Amino acid sequence: MTATTELELTEIFEQNLPFKPYCSNTKGALKIRPRASAKSKNYIQYNEPNTIRWLTYDCDYAGALDHIGQNQLPAPNIAAVNKKNGKSHLFYGLESPVCITDNGREKPKRFLQAVNYCLNEALLADQGFSQFISKNPLTNDLWDVYEIKPTLYDLNEFLEYFTLPAKTPHKAKIIGVGRNVTLFENARRWAYRQVLSYRLTGNRQSFYEAVLQHCESFNTENFPTPLNFSEVKATAKSISKWTWEKYTARWTDEQFSQVQANRGKSSGKARLDKTFENRVLANLYSMLGMYQKDISKLMGFPEQTVSRWLQK
Repeated sequence: MTATTELELTEIFEQNLPFKPYCSNTKGALKIRPRASAKSKNYIQYNEPNTIRWLTYDCDYAGALDHIGQNQLPAPNIAAVNKKNGKSHLFYGLESPVCITDNGREKPKRFLQAVNYCLNEALLADQGFSQFISKNPLTNDLWDVYEIKPTLYDLNEFLEYFTLPAKTPHKAKIIGVGRNVTLFENARRWAYRQVLSYRLTGNRQSFYEAVLQHCESFNTENFPTPLNFSEVKATAKSISKWTWEKYTARWTDEQFSQVQANRGKSSGKARLDKTFENRVLANLYSMLGMYQKDISKLMGFPEQTVSRWLQK
């Protein structure tokens, strides 16, 4: 990407939009459109599904920029202010976007959660805002758009304004971008434990549907203001795709089939050999991240037996 100092902030915003973002001219009825047509809509998805470049806050009150100045808070890069009521969306751009998938490092993700929490509190922003769809600063029919801080932020810059909590508060995990990280972390671990059984007995589509169902349940049961379905679906799709293609890459489909065939060999085989085979299989499942109780269900043996196999 061209250096940020050589571009207007709205140009940076446009260049970093998803290739096919969700968008709409009203707050509902979101549709996926190519970037070229989506950028003219009043509301738009501004981050890629698994990468955070913009921390955005919904200030549901007039005078948010005055509040920032009076309290010496970090200035946003862009502000989109409703012309009728003065309510605004404030955009803080990150020079280095944070990946919230398995490819991203844990420390930046936790740092991002903490910064998001501090900004949300300091700006008196709406905690129910999903940080998914925002006022589109590329349009100005409904809002006045201001470019304020000309350079994007390094996450460490926020340490000049906030003392980050030593331990990420629970609240930071259930508001704003924290929900995305929390959902992803929970769902990916669940997927790791389940994928092998689907590779053996199911298919890719059924695995995706199972991951999506888990994500939907976790979203509604754990967040006071749940993420919208589009975000949940994008997370489930990413997790199921990566897990199916990468997490089990050490075994091919033919190898999985062979394992199943070995399990079905005739009962005339020596009991010792059969026990050894089952013990090896149970340990392979364990190495792939499955829990003991899940191995027990998959193999059809009591959990105590599986526990004994895993200890040897």
